[in-house]
Amino acid sequence: MTNYGYFKGNIYNGNKDWTITQITVVLVPKSPDPARSAKEYNVNLSVPPLTNSDFSVSAASGGSSELDWSITKARGYKSR
Repeated sequence: MTNYGYFKGNIYNGNKDWTITQITVVLVPKSPDPARSAKEYNVNLSVPPLTNSDFSVSAASGGSSELDWSITKARGYKSR
């Protein structure tokens, strides 16, 4: 979802052994527009095993219905 230039989401860490410390989110405009292209954002966070966390990135978009998004990478450390 976007709100006032921020994209907000929630991630669940379903792994029982790893803590997530960073994710890479890609935001892609749904309608083709040469002035707007896919953008990649690295988001620092801390999501222990089997928990969830909200996250947000500063991203001017014009509305949540105009974006597709995906998490393309996750980084972290073994916590158990």
